Amino acid sequence: MLVKRFRARSCSLALVQVKQTLGEDAAILETRRTSDGVEVLAAAERPGAVKVLRTPASGAAPASGRVEWLVESLRSEGYSDFLAERIAAAAHANLDEQVLEDRHRVLGYARDLLALWLSRPQETTEAGPGLRIFVGPPGVGKTSTCAKLAARHLVDGQRVMLVSADDRRLGGAEQLEGYARVYGIPFRVARNADDLRDFRRQAGPDGVVIVDTPGVGRGDDGLLRHLVDLFAGVAREEIEVLLAADHDLWSLADTLRRFRPLAPGAVGATRTDQAVRRGPLVSALARARIPLAHLGCGPRIPDDLEHADLRRLAAWALPMPEERQEA
Repeated sequence: MLVKRFRARSCSLALVQVKQTLGEDAAILETRRTSDGVEVLAAAERPGAVKVLRTPASGAAPASGRVEWLVESLRSEGYSDFLAERIAAAAHANLDEQVLEDRHRVLGYARDLLALWLSRPQETTEAGPGLRIFVGPPGVGKTSTCAKLAARHLVDGQRVMLVSADDRRLGGAEQLEGYARVYGIPFRVARNADDLRDFRRQAGPDGVVIVDTPGVGRGDDGLLRHLVDLFAGVAREEIEVLLAADHDLWSLADTLRRFRPLAPGAVGATRTDQAVRRGPLVSALARARIPLAHLGCGPRIPDDLEHADLRRLAAWALPMPEERQEA
């Protein structure tokens, strides 16, 4: 096993180093504050091909009674039994006796592990040009998310174009067109893949093209096939499926399954301010092995759309008791 210590100005930067050096599933053994930032101790069997959890053999107890409290804590937060037991097993397998006595440090390990699990392979920035496509079920908040992201890019001084792919529903594009008028930016309707390619050229190499789509309900296979054709040739990291964070695990997992033909590269979570428990969404994402890119936490534009960096992911996925009390 390769054990390596990483130092950086922030936990987010340190965890990026961990992923780049040891691979996607490196185990975080310990994190601590230093005078000039943070220090993270991580381990892997070999760089680039590791197991994040040293789990027990099939049929064995997932963890000792010393971390059973962690399993119960995660279950109370809505985490699936499978994920709660895997996290507890990782803590028991990777933390030494002294650390296991400190519940605060064990929770810190668990939340860092979750953040590493849910983050993109490489830290990305919203500031760059390119295509941003939002898909999801009806009423999940696609149009408002597009408006928030457009406003954020405009604040950053970027050129933005808003595009609606909703040409089938009466009035489907009107709300997004209204945002474009308020912002004073171009608005287009994409009916086919050629339209989308033309709009990307019109926006130029430095422009941001944000695409809203019609909500795809259960059983609406025809609309889903239309979107698959429309976005043929689009890189998967440019497609983001939106999920409502206040839904139950089974609904979230079903939505991810239904949108699999579009091969989205990430998930954006909406209604996080309404989610009493975070575990259902995290469990669904961990099961599907898809990262979390955005957190929508209210109606304000653009303030209530947050980029899900590692630090923010850790705090949201598993808040410490004092953070829960403050909230």
